[in-house]
Amino acid sequence: MTSTGSVAETARAAPVPESPDQGVKSDIAPDKVIGRSERNIAAWRSYLPEDCVAAMIAMGWDEST
Repeated sequence: MTSTGSVAETARAAPVPESPDQGVKSDIAPDKVIGRSERNIAAWRSYLPEDCVAAMIAMGWDEST
């Protein structure tokens, strides 16, 4: 996978909720969201730098992807 922009540019391009109440809405059971989040984070940590993973978590990507 290649990217034309930096991680910072990519992070700025993603919409970020104004408040936690505006986060990603889902009809998926909470335990499934947690499990998916844990799997996403573990996978990302296997090939991405920790600061990148931290930014992705801060933006809620662990729950929305």
